[in-house]
Amino acid sequence: MFEFPVLIGDIGGTNARFGLIAETGAEPQLLSHEATADHPDPSHAIKAALAKGGNAGPAPRSTILAIAGRIDGPEVQLTNAHWKIAGERIAKDFGLSSAVVVNDYVPVAAGAADIEPHDLTPVGPCPTVPGGARVVLGPGTGFGAAALVPYAAHLAIVSTEAGHTDIGPADDFEEKIWHALERVEGRVTVEAVLSGPGLARLHAAV
Repeated sequence: MFEFPVLIGDIGGTNARFGLIAETGAEPQLLSHEATADHPDPSHAIKAALAKGGNAGPAPRSTILAIAGRIDGPEVQLTNAHWKIAGERIAKDFGLSSAVVVNDYVPVAAGAADIEPHDLTPVGPCPTVPGGARVVLGPGTGFGAAALVPYAAHLAIVSTEAGHTDIGPADDFEEKIWHALERVEGRVTVEAVLSGPGLARLHAAV
């Protein structure tokens, strides 16, 4: 599906990391780590990354970019940054045969497909549920989440925007904190608490 070398990118609200995979089975080579706010758009950041990785070999022929945002059309707005990302535009800018944009937790969920019980460290009571769904979660600038859902003999990856659901208190102490939390656009969402900025909100509320 992808023509090598393949440019890979992990683009969040604060940082964008780029690498290059030279051929099938090769280890990714890191190009650079760019601050999202330092560039007006993703193509400028990619140009900077390719320049910094000048000895990386041939120019990329295709790309797959994992971005922190809802994939809802040909042009995607980053949730917590000003960039708009369009695969077709990036392909044109760099003469690529293909440019694919996915939610950033799709590859995280794919990586969880081969995790075995002995690879895990249980936290609290964890009854074994064979064949159940798996969920991957991660706080960063925002809050990422995706699920692996059994479908026939396969696992379907479902990306979500679970960070934008409302969060509520579960006991008296949490209720006190909840009332003191800074609202984001009038709401207390999962992302407003379980994220980098959320730590500051929790600290202020406590």
